[in-house]
Amino acid sequence: MNFSEVKILFTDSCSLIILEKSGLISFLKKNFTVYTISEVKEETLKKPKIKNQQRYNILEEFFQNIFFYNDKIESTNLPVDKKLFLALEHFKKYQADIKVAMLTDDKKIIKRLYKKEHFFINALLIPAVLYHREIISLSAAKSYMNIIKENSRYSKEVIRYAENILSSSRALKIDQL
Repeated sequence: MNFSEVKILFTDSCSLIILEKSGLISFLKKNFTVYTISEVKEETLKKPKIKNQQRYNILEEFFQNIFFYNDKIESTNLPVDKKLFLALEHFKKYQADIKVAMLTDDKKIIKRLYKKEHFFINALLIPAVLYHREIISLSAAKSYMNIIKENSRYSKEVIRYAENILSSSRALKIDQL
């Protein structure tokens, strides 16, 4: 599946914080329909890294403009990562014709996604996606990618992979992620 077909993203708190720090969160809500669960909002806004009121307000506004998918997964005993994964699975079960991916930088979630062969993308790849969708320029994508690298902890392999996708002239396909 080509990533340009993906219209809906389910997201975790880690990716949102990274994208907010890099200035890309507004691109996310403008170019995708974003879903999460209420616990992700709570987790994101409670993070000690969100000490700056302006950054808090940006994230709070973001959450006012996305969808929450909690109604079918009421098991409150589950950790946030498991509940978010179940929300994605439930959504895909009843909306099979809609192209959806998980935006996550959480290793636990990524492992589950691999096992179930669900599509995902991390925050470092968002500039490449926006570039390949012709939403931002190559220089802007490189700049955003550098900001993300400065504000996160990606392995050299993941960074190299993201940079290769960005410089690639081929369409970004989700099965290549």
